Amino acid sequence: MGSFVARRKKPELVLPARATPRETLPLSDLDDIIGLRLLQPSIKFFRAVDIGDHGQGRPAIAAKAIKAALAEALVHYYPLAGRLWEAPGGKLVVDCTGEGVVFVEAEVDVSMDELGKPSPLPPYPCVKELLCEVGNPMVVVGVPLFLMQVTQLRCGAFVIGLHICHSIADGYGSIQFLKCIVDLARTSGDTSQIVLPVWNRELLTARIPPHINPVFEEFLQRLGSTGDDIMLSTPPEEMVGRFFVFSPRDIMVL
Repeated sequence: MGSFVARRKKPELVLPARATPRETLPLSDLDDIIGLRLLQPSIKFFRAVDIGDHGQGRPAIAAKAIKAALAEALVHYYPLAGRLWEAPGGKLVVDCTGEGVVFVEAEVDVSMDELGKPSPLPPYPCVKELLCEVGNPMVVVGVPLFLMQVTQLRCGAFVIGLHICHSIADGYGSIQFLKCIVDLARTSGDTSQIVLPVWNRELLTARIPPHINPVFEEFLQRLGSTGDDIMLSTPPEEMVGRFFVFSPRDIMVL
């Protein structure tokens, strides 16, 4: 298909729906890795629901419902509404300020089928039009940790484009937060069935000085050796990125 341009409304800051704890939370040593200090993008597609108007169910209040659900979800996932700052020694911590996350409404004059049949697959056309502007995605200190654009399609379907700070949430954590938002939107804010987050980052923080008890000889023998680890022994410039698309049928087979 040809190119398209999203018509965006002005970005808004969505705050938690109610007051949240004002505290400072440390990240674990794994979260604090330099390579994870980025705003990770992802895109989710939602088809229109047939509500009796010849298959063109138009969720006119989708963005409004998602925005309200996002505010409610931030009550429980309140670190995402805060800001990162760098402590002495380069360690990142989350200042739970409740400053909020970025939310953008948009619309495009294309249908879901025009983006791909039977479903859109990466690389998506005009992907930048489905994501809001984040500036430099490698800057995570002092900026919103979560950004969402809800894009209405001509057919009534909509697209959710996300950026989330990888230091705060990995792929599983991001999906858990998005599922919380979707569940709240579908149930008009019913919190009885949502999955609540668990922080406990201190469990993944190394002790200083290191204290390994009991001693594992197998681990000590491998310590410092990278020759048989393809990920550690392959130079980064020789690695190649590829998309692997798994359909529902593929997942069932696996």
